Amino acid sequence: MQHGAAQAQQLTALYEFPGGDGGQGPSGIPVVGPGGVLYGAAGGGTAGVVWSLTPPTAPGGTWSEQIIYNFTGAHGTPIDPNTGLVMDANGVLYGTTPHGGGALCREGCGTVYAVTPPATAGGAWTESVLLEFGTVDTEGEGRKPCCLVVGPDGVLYGLTTDERPQPRHGMLFSLAPPTAPGGQWTYTMLHKFTGENGDGSHPNGLIWANGALYGTTDKGGAYGEGASSGGTVFQMTPPAAAGGAWTEIVLYSFPVPLTGEVSGPLGGLVVLENGTVFGTAAEGAGTSCTDCGAVFELSPPASPGETWSEAALYSFTGANGDGRSPAGVVFRNGALYGTTFYGGAADGGTVFELQPPTVSGGTWTETVLYEFTDIQEGIVPNGLAPAPNGAFYLSTSQGGPETGSEGYGGVFKFTP
Repeated sequence: MQHGAAQAQQLTALYEFPGGDGGQGPSGIPVVGPGGVLYGAAGGGTAGVVWSLTPPTAPGGTWSEQIIYNFTGAHGTPIDPNTGLVMDANGVLYGTTPHGGGALCREGCGTVYAVTPPATAGGAWTESVLLEFGTVDTEGEGRKPCCLVVGPDGVLYGLTTDERPQPRHGMLFSLAPPTAPGGQWTYTMLHKFTGENGDGSHPNGLIWANGALYGTTDKGGAYGEGASSGGTVFQMTPPAAAGGAWTEIVLYSFPVPLTGEVSGPLGGLVVLENGTVFGTAAEGAGTSCTDCGAVFELSPPASPGETWSEAALYSFTGANGDGRSPAGVVFRNGALYGTTFYGGAADGGTVFELQPPTVSGGTWTETVLYEFTDIQEGIVPNGLAPAPNGAFYLSTSQGGPETGSEGYGGVFKFTP
């Protein structure tokens, strides 16, 4: 583990959330839209907000924040957005909430919502609820959706992390846009995770890559069904003909925790064109801090049907300024970059880099590029979004100079 230099010059605060109606505790990774405008969801307001952050017109100017939608908290509407947003080709933003929607859960079973930009500049954004979970008393219906991605033809894919009433293993679903303006979106349950016979349980991440869906579950797999199971990385391939069944392949099952190996994969996968998968996990390998997390690599087999291979690229230690609890990775110029929620000099989180070995079979090299050390600056970074010129955007869910015992978080630009 190495440390970067001159870290104070690498992080630029773009905006500090004021709390209340101005938003607080931004969720997930910022979305970069047309013109370099950043978008995200946060707490605050009546029941949460969607915000935008517009870059200055001249270098060195001030970024301008706007609350583009304030959730009302009315019956059946979204409440408390707690994940990042995704954007389609038309600039429409989509997100999920774990609460609100159907009343069959005490606080609502969750929603999928859209926020549509105005037809003319300066107009109001329009919010619409695409799906309410918990409106039909169906055994095993999903609740607490998360992890939206936009697939081909504008179809949304997502996960539910829970079900009602039992069992509670989660499911994969799709939402297809209406065929005519003003029509209803079409919900389809694509796969119900069972936690049995090698299947995963409790999905927590999803991406679209190479014509398929890839995701993670933090439980289940080939090594058990209960809380001691190690989780999976799975691939879901669409049917060859419309209306057919999706095909799930469990690419890799992680061993049970506390075995000295990587276990408990998290969201935030990277899938390369050659099929190589990178990701992060809650349990590291061979360190004194097994629950500090790790970065892993999955390599596809040489021949179809053979076993995928897993390698632990780096296990975090949480000591001597190193991070712990990684929040996903991004791939750029042959290297991996990411953040950890905690760790660093003051346990406020880190930004790290993993460089590949210079010779085949060598060791990846981790460098801590930045340590969040002061709550007045910002702590608990949520992950990285690629920005121009080799930089990244990120948000922190806590910290900042505004009033409040722990601050309300901010948005930053980080330049390695």
